Amino acid sequence: MTLGETSMKYSQSNIESSIHKCQFGRDSLENRMRRNNLIFKGLPKQPSETWSDTEQILRDFTLRHLELDIGDVERVHRLGRYCRDFHRPIVVKFLNFK
Repeated sequence: MTLGETSMKYSQSNIESSIHKCQFGRDSLENRMRRNNLIFKGLPKQPSETWSDTEQILRDFTLRHLELDIGDVERVHRLGRYCRDFHRPIVVKFLNFK
């Protein structure tokens, strides 16, 4: 193996290591961003439902079925496009991680 080939293999190894570190860092950031989120599935959609309606549906569900007041939320919304035959999941982002 020549000096040039050895140098190229070393450079390739460094690049692969850097890519792996970047991917790990990205995954870690994404996980930290999502840790305040929960997804609720199967909750029916009301006709002409607004974001505030979605939040109230979720609050009613958690209070009635889980006996839990969900407290302060940053955002509540449904995922995906509207489909008449499918109840889109609801994502809730809480203000507090605790």
